[in-house]
Amino acid sequence: MNYYFSWKAEKGIDVNPGDYFETAIIADEKILPETVGRDEYNLGGMLLPEKRVAGFGRVKTYNLGNLPAGLGPIEAEPSKKVVLQEDILPKVAFRIATNIILDQGLLAQYLCLDVTRDDGTSIQIPLSRPDVAISWQSRGDYIVTAQI
Repeated sequence: MNYYFSWKAEKGIDVNPGDYFETAIIADEKILPETVGRDEYNLGGMLLPEKRVAGFGRVKTYNLGNLPAGLGPIEAEPSKKVVLQEDILPKVAFRIATNIILDQGLLAQYLCLDVTRDDGTSIQIPLSRPDVAISWQSRGDYIVTAQI
């Protein structure tokens, strides 16, 4: 099945030049190389609630030139498609490395995992849900597991 995963803001997130989110999907304790993504913000501003913060499978840099006439909301570009077998889906985890949110409690308050299938159905999983586990690897480095 084809999926599109992305991280969305639950609350406004301030970004400054040099801020980044790195993402990847982990299956069978290995990072899936085609899912590695990086979103780097080379501008100051705010990522508004319900806007994409980061995606999977591509590298993007955002600056004033990315915004029409330098105006409008800042939002990460859509992720690339990820092909996952249905039987592996319950076993996947998501890696986040960032210099923006350095505490797992804040990460849970500020991010939501958006999962969309090819058929257009979508679910949003706030990281503050009790069934979401966030493993703090080091400052700004997390492994998130959630039932999809």
